[in-house]
Amino acid sequence: MNDKRYLIRANVPTPLRFPTGGIKVVMVDDGAEIWMSNRELTSGSSTAHVGLDFRAWMNAEDIETAVERGRSAIENFCGVLSASHGAGVGHVTSLWAIDLDERSEDRELAQFFEDIPTLIPNPRIVSEELFGSFLKGATEGTNSLQDSRIARAIAHARQAALTDDLVQQFSQLWLGLESINGRLIEKYSLPTKFVARHCAICNAPMEVFGSSAGITFAVVTLAGSDKKTANHARNIRRSLQHGSGHFYEERVHLPDIVPILHRALIRAIADVLEVRGDAATSLDRIMYILPEGKGEVTVAVTLHGLSVDQLKASIVPPEIKVDVVPPQSEQGVGAQRRRHWGNLIVKVENHSGSWGNVRISFAGRQDPETVPSAPLAKFASLPIAPLTDRG
Repeated sequence: MNDKRYLIRANVPTPLRFPTGGIKVVMVDDGAEIWMSNRELTSGSSTAHVGLDFRAWMNAEDIETAVERGRSAIENFCGVLSASHGAGVGHVTSLWAIDLDERSEDRELAQFFEDIPTLIPNPRIVSEELFGSFLKGATEGTNSLQDSRIARAIAHARQAALTDDLVQQFSQLWLGLESINGRLIEKYSLPTKFVARHCAICNAPMEVFGSSAGITFAVVTLAGSDKKTANHARNIRRSLQHGSGHFYEERVHLPDIVPILHRALIRAIADVLEVRGDAATSLDRIMYILPEGKGEVTVAVTLHGLSVDQLKASIVPPEIKVDVVPPQSEQGVGAQRRRHWGNLIVKVENHSGSWGNVRISFAGRQDPETVPSAPLAKFASLPIAPLTDRG
């Protein structure tokens, strides 16, 4: 392997503050080093703590791998900090990486950017009939949002569509099904007891109150699945929430289970709200996740004429800047098919030499019903001006 040494820098927002000097962790197994320090903003004589800075030195075969490994390591440390100190620690909001190969004066620089309006998502058109049917059921009669169980089920369905994390989606959807479980049991006179165990002496079933028959009904009858799938989902929930130790083996099934639970929850809500007719038959939709940011962009360039010694001696490191030039007009042929909000202008600051070999990738969300690779689609190119080397 021809691994290179890379330096990765990132910062996260959090109210946590390190002691003076920060904390350094050496990972002996792979030779990685992580230095964590405070991030502060200074204005005049005033200083405000705004989060934490991370610097990671690690080996990787290329800068893309270094970025992913660095991000993963930093996120793991953030999780430990949050859990051990009972404080919120945000996700990485910026990331910078450079190679430290002393054998060359050409080195790669890469940066990750958030909230760049690059990809314009395809809209999912609202059905006035469907919206009207739900609105009528949610505001009229006894089966309305005045019933906290229905309100909670809708709230959990909404939360499930706000995250890309399948584990969080599963948890929100299951909570939604549990919220409406009792309402389905009442409506369809489903069993209110279940067999907890069998007598050790006579093998008679021992029934207890507390049934999930409504959830099974939603999965099997309303969503059109089967009892095997309902039981499988219940086992995943037990593994996840009761620490049975099998979750990491079971989570590979989440891509198949989550859409079924989503269909079951939406169908259950519609059933209780008495949504009927064409509106009810058009409910089986793929979740269109709301992006947390406007766009995620990673830009990598090659810097020429920069030795490691020069990099270490520099007061401020080289940095990539990205500007977005909005489109001047949406008139003309193809205006309705425009996917990108303007062009990206890439610049490099704090570097006196030339640079080039620009590589840029971005991730944006599209409607999974119309774009096969959605909801998180990665693309390898954007309009860049210019692409030639420049000093």
